[in-house]
Amino acid sequence: AAIAGVRRRMERREVNPLYLPRLIAVMGNRRIRKAAREALIAAREGAIPALELFMTSEDEDIRVRRAVPRTLARIGSVSAADALSEHMEVGDLWLRSEVFAGLGSLRRRAAGINVTRRRIALALEVEIREYRELRGYLDTLASEPDLASSPMADMLRSRLVALADNAFLLLELVLRPTDVHAARRGVRSGSVDQRAKAVEFLENALEGRIRKAVMSLVTVAEAEPGSRIDARTTVDAVIDRLVGCDLTRDPSQVGLVCTAMHAAVRRRRVFARERIRTLHDDEESPERVRDTARWALARLEPETAPLGAVEEVSVTALATIEIMSFLQQVDLFGFLGAEETLRLAAVASERRVPSGEVIFRRDEPSDVLYCVVDGRVRLEGLPTGDTEVGPEGRFGVLDILSGRRRQATATAVEDTRLVAIEAEDFFDVLADDIGIVRALFHKVVEMAEGNGLV
Repeated sequence: AAIAGVRRRMERREVNPLYLPRLIAVMGNRRIRKAAREALIAAREGAIPALELFMTSEDEDIRVRRAVPRTLARIGSVSAADALSEHMEVGDLWLRSEVFAGLGSLRRRAAGINVTRRRIALALEVEIREYRELRGYLDTLASEPDLASSPMADMLRSRLVALADNAFLLLELVLRPTDVHAARRGVRSGSVDQRAKAVEFLENALEGRIRKAVMSLVTVAEAEPGSRIDARTTVDAVIDRLVGCDLTRDPSQVGLVCTAMHAAVRRRRVFARERIRTLHDDEESPERVRDTARWALARLEPETAPLGAVEEVSVTALATIEIMSFLQQVDLFGFLGAEETLRLAAVASERRVPSGEVIFRRDEPSDVLYCVVDGRVRLEGLPTGDTEVGPEGRFGVLDILSGRRRQATATAVEDTRLVAIEAEDFFDVLADDIGIVRALFHKVVEMAEGNGLV
């Protein structure tokens, strides 16, 4: 109600500068972000300086910073476009994605919105420089089977996709978006012919530094794993480099840091201990990082964590990174990338249920979905008949997605450990990441067709 009142004043051009910082700050709250954004849009040009300041300040909540580009794009003026184009090289990957998408939206909707080719070329080179570096790391990991399929490798792959997506978003500032979309589909196609046509189109349509940068990206992307783009890089150097990512400059690297600590523990790489201790002791480190560092340090002390101890620890004692590893084994989340799974793991919690205890009853409100770590749960009263769910199974999913009351009574038939995700947190994560929504739709449709979703 307060935000709506401010918006009405903004619409009457009664812009009070004192309102602007408060409105921008609350965009970090998913539930009132939309209302705050609409009030800021009503302030139009008067909101741009404050929005630009928040977007570029490394001291601000990164969720707020990432919400700013879309707000500027909705204001839709040349000044808003200038504010975005001035900051195309911000450190945070996801913030850059929002900046590029915002500029693309402005260019499609408003006449006179242009970004210089020099700025576009510089921004492309930033994306492709990191792409080449991370692709070299992934190529190094390909030499060791246990790491080639590790959470760290999955996180690198997710980030490579995001960096390539950023490059294509930048190309939409030069070429027609429909042509760029077609080229992206062709480059990612499994068809050699379609890929060749897409590469030929890009080579002919682009020029100068932009063409050179894009051709560099395509060359690296099509290289076969194991080709050792950087033969001097070792596995230990990759782990050490990723644990030491600069999270102040680029908060989007949280997933890389956490999965690198996980790899250090699994491989008993004590050399990373001091870097990990620094992350743990730094009160400015994100909570997920400190949580993972706390877990890693406890297992990198040779005298207290002998070889093999990691596999013997229960989920109760594990950090978010281990919940992520578990969720990757659950079929519902099988289509998610490492980055998306880590976001879900951050809102999940572990629960112990003794044998015979009722987890929920039929007709109760649906407020949590569950995944079984170990033990078994019996579902009674389903239209298709009673059933049991064992390790890596899930239940309560369709109730959550449909918003209906519980369709069965769930009881632990033996001592059981669960990973639980509150419905409210689950939908908050979905609201922030369209990639998770697409992946879950894919899986839900597959399971529904096989009558396997409960």
